[in-house]
Amino acid sequence: MAPQYRSKRVLVTRSEGRNASLVQGLAAAGLQPVVCPLLAFEATGAPLPSTWDILVFTSATAVEFWTGPLKGFIAAVGPRTAERLPRVDLLPKQALAAALAEALGDLRGKRVCYPRAEVVAPSFAEALRAAGAEVESVPVYRTILPPDAALPEHDGVLLASGSAARNYTRLGGRDAAVVIGPSTHREALRCGLEVVAVADPHTAEGLVAAATSAWPPGPS
Repeated sequence: MAPQYRSKRVLVTRSEGRNASLVQGLAAAGLQPVVCPLLAFEATGAPLPSTWDILVFTSATAVEFWTGPLKGFIAAVGPRTAERLPRVDLLPKQALAAALAEALGDLRGKRVCYPRAEVVAPSFAEALRAAGAEVESVPVYRTILPPDAALPEHDGVLLASGSAARNYTRLGGRDAAVVIGPSTHREALRCGLEVVAVADPHTAEGLVAAATSAWPPGPS
C-alpha cells in the first residue's frame, strides 16, 4: 500500500484580523493553516510629547495606537508598517529595527519620538541614543493574551513576535517554530522552543516561504 501523506498543520498566531495573508500563503503552498490568535492589544494612555524632529515606527501596531500628529520626518521599519502611514520619508532595506536605526544615521541634535509597546527590548532606543539622539520612548500600547485563547492540534507554529512566543509557551505550546526575524528567534529560544527556520525577508511572505521550506508534505 502506498504511504499516506498529509500536509502539516501550522498554527498562525497573529492578532485577530492580521492572519489573512499568512493563511492564504500557507494554503497555496499546500500546508494546513490553523488560526489561533495569541495576541490582543490595548492602549496604555501614556502622555505624548508635543515636539520632535523624527517620528519612528517599528511596528504597524504602534501606528494604530499612535494618537498624535504625523508630523516631522517619519521613518518606518518595513512595508507593512509603512502602508498604514499616509507618508514615509525613510524605509530601510531590511525590515529590522537594527536596520532602521542604521539607516537613520547620525542623529546628533535630533529629538526622536519612538512610539512602542509597553514591554520591548531596549536595543532600538539604545541605538538611537548611541547615534546622538534625544529619544522620547513612548509606550502607546500593551500586548495581552486573549482571554479565550487555547491551542488546537498542530504540528508547528508561526511566530511573528516575542510576545507570541511567550504566550504560546504560556499555553503549553512546545512544537517546532518558524519565526519572522532575529529578535523573535532569540525570544523563542529563551522560551525553550526549537526554531526550525527564520524568515528572510522578515515579512509575511518570508514567513510563508520559510514555513514551506521547513515543513514540506510528509508521511502522516
